[in-house]
This record gives sequence, structure tokens and C-alpha cells, in this order.
Amino acid sequence: MIRLLLAILPAMLMTGCGNSSTESQSTSPAPATTQAPIADYHASIDSVVRVQLPSDTSQSYILYIPHTADTAGIPQTVIVFADPHGAGWLPVEKYRKLADRFGIALAGSNNSRNGLDGSQCAGYIDNIIADLHTRLHYDEGNICLAGFSGGAKVILQEELNNSNINKAIYAGATIPLQASHPINLLGFAGTSDMNYSDLLTFANSVSPGSGTLVEFDGKHEWPDPKVYKKAFYWLTFRQLKDTASAKVKACIRAYETEIATEAASAIRGNNAVEAYQKYEEAAAFLNDVAAITTYQQKAAELAATDLYKKEAVQKSDMLKNETNQKQILMQAFQNQDIPWWRNTISHLRGSAYPTDKRLLGFISLGCYSYTSQCIARGDVANADHFATIYELADPDNTDQLYFHAVIAARQNDNAKALKYLQKAADKGFTDWGKADAEPALATVRGQESFSRLQAPPSSGRSSR
Repeated sequence: MIRLLLAILPAMLMTGCGNSSTESQSTSPAPATTQAPIADYHASIDSVVRVQLPSDTSQSYILYIPHTADTAGIPQTVIVFADPHGAGWLPVEKYRKLADRFGIALAGSNNSRNGLDGSQCAGYIDNIIADLHTRLHYDEGNICLAGFSGGAKVILQEELNNSNINKAIYAGATIPLQASHPINLLGFAGTSDMNYSDLLTFANSVSPGSGTLVEFDGKHEWPDPKVYKKAFYWLTFRQLKDTASAKVKACIRAYETEIATEAASAIRGNNAVEAYQKYEEAAAFLNDVAAITTYQQKAAELAATDLYKKEAVQKSDMLKNETNQKQILMQAFQNQDIPWWRNTISHLRGSAYPTDKRLLGFISLGCYSYTSQCIARGDVANADHFATIYELADPDNTDQLYFHAVIAARQNDNAKALKYLQKAADKGFTDWGKADAEPALATVRGQESFSRLQAPPSSGRSSR
């Protein structure tokens, strides 16, 4: 059984909605939202609104129209987000201030999530697009898709399927991409993300002029707004109608000032590759709206320096070594015992090197896939084995705590199951719909302690 799982893991990591284990997100509860349907969206400007689809009220999305909307009351552009946990409110709340600054509307799916069939997730996104067109008259040319981790896979697949949408922003994961129509892609890769090397490889495979990658100091998570601001610049420059307007010129100046500051900081720190990336980014972002010759020249000059060449070789060697280490870990999933994993994970956790942080994330991701597959197959013994490794690698991850609860319930230990569910709740677990649908938790759900776990924060339950 383990050998079979080892063989199919790479495919599981690249297809469907994704099954990432370390998808970090805010543990704050979802904000209060106004219930739809809404007859007049003008009344909803500057409010976070939950919109139900008239054709199927089980489907909904979170909508935010910024107060900086144009004179017609509706921004020209909207970003449709796919979160791996179906938390449509999360990216909307996270980037709400950016929406205000750039005058871009936001919509987040509440239904597309990890663990579902890819076509089902794509259908949820299609329905949001159709609703935005019907109610707010957005055409697909003014819609940009954005996703993180499993959500990134969803929106990239939608980008392939829908030739009328040609802008997508991905973070944390990718899929093999062979587009039959013009596309514009912006990616985000955290230097501590376990998928970092895969994201770099993907970005290098995208045809010139079709994609740009932003590297940032972060892990496997929705990028911080200070980083994700680049997505709003990038999208604004691709949606411009009048490049001569004072507003547009001000936006270009603001971006050029920021990129110059970032490049200068990298140069002062003798980070030639990072400075080169800044100039390359500026040339890609501004290609259609401003002169880019200076940025191209600066990038070329840096690429010719000994420092850049040395750093580029070091980075290439590091990524090759990381790939080799992942192969070793893949074999270890098949044949190593818990003491070996405890020692290996202890070493990685004690290291400050980004590579080791990424390898920890890779272990966590593999454990998610193995544990979930074993649970689905009724293989409780191996599920417990992988969940134990999972807990060593990622002790605060709510998915592994939930898995432990399911495994305990399968072992008829309801007290232990409730203990793990309480830990998961304390760490921010919110996917109680999944817990309600899990057959193994049937007897656990009948206990009063379980109902208290799902009580709203005002009842006194911790909701960090």
C-alpha cells in the first residue's frame, strides 16, 4: 500500500484542487457579512457582502466593491479568488485596502476548495464569473483570476479552459500549462515555500512575455499585502484605458519609485540576482505602459558581473541539491521508521537555511497526501504512521490535528478524538462541514463536547 502511495504522490501534487498541508491562513473567524441577494449593488459599496447564486443557494461568494469605485459605482476590474479551504472572505479581507487604493473589486469563492474534483472547482468559478456578468455586467476581459496553493491550480486550469479570460495570479502551486490562447500570468513564490523550486521551474517554462514571477521572503501562504501589492500594480497596468491620464501616470511613478528602492536595497546588500529580478520585473510590468529600456540595460549589466554569475550558480546548485533531498525523502516515506523521521525533522527544524524550511514543508505536504489517502482506504495503521510524522513536521497544522481525530475515532477512542478536535479548534480549524460529513466522527458528533467546539466565538470558545 505504501509503495502504491509513493508512486502516485507526484500526480496528486499536480492535479485536481490540490491537497496541500501547510496552507497557512489567518486563524481569525470570518467577518460578518451582509446577506444577498442584493437588488442594488451601489448600496453595498465599501461593504463585504456574501452573495448567494440564485440558481443554487448552496453556492456563494464574498464580494467587495471598494469606495474608490468609478462614477458608475462599479470598478472596471474584478479579481476572483480561489482559496484552498473555500474561505472566500480570507483574500478579500486580506487585500481589501489594496482594492481601495487601486479601485479594483474583489470576489472570493466559498465553494472551491481542496479535496474536490478539479472540474467541480472550475464549475464553481465559472458560476461566479457568470453571476458577476449577469448582475454587474463584467465581461470576461475585465476579470482576473487569483488563487493560492490548491486554489492556484484551480484558476490556472480555468485559465486554460476559458479563452476569454487571459489574466491569472497564482501563488504557492502550479499545474502543467500548455495554453492554446494568449495568457498573462503573475506568480508569487515564497523563499520558504516547499514548492519554491517547482514555482521557479514553472515560471521558466512560460513563454517570454506571458509570465512574470515575484519572489518574496515568506512561506506557503497567501502573500502579505505589502508583497501582493505588486499584483494590483501588474493588473492595473494591463487594464489601463488611458495611459496619458494623470491617475495612470501617478500609478506608474509610484511603482517605479518602489522598484527602484527595492533594487537599490538589493545592490547595497550585494544581492545581484535579487536586483536583477527587480529590473526584470519592472520591464515585464511596464512593457505596455512606459519606457523599459533603462530596466533592460540595468538587468543586462548586472548579468554580466562576476557577482551575479557566482550567485546564479550557487542558486542553481542549491535547487539541484534540494531536488535530490526531496527524492531521498520520497524513498524515506516508504521505508523509514518514526525514530529516523524524528531525528531528520529535528535537524531540519533546527536549521535556519531556507532549503531546510522548504524540505519541512515538503514532508508536511507528503504526509497530508499519504494520511488522507490511507484514511480514505480504511488503512488506519498506515494513516496513524503518516499522521505521526505529520505532527512532528508541522505540530500546529490543523489538518494533521483533524486527521488524528478521525484516526482516533476509527480506533473507537472518542475521548482522544475530541481532544484532537479541541486542539484543532484552538489552532483555528473552521472546516466543520468536513467534520460533519466524516462517517468516522458519527459517534463523536453526538456528544455535547463536539457541539461546543462549533459554537460561535461569543460563546467563549477560543477563536484565535
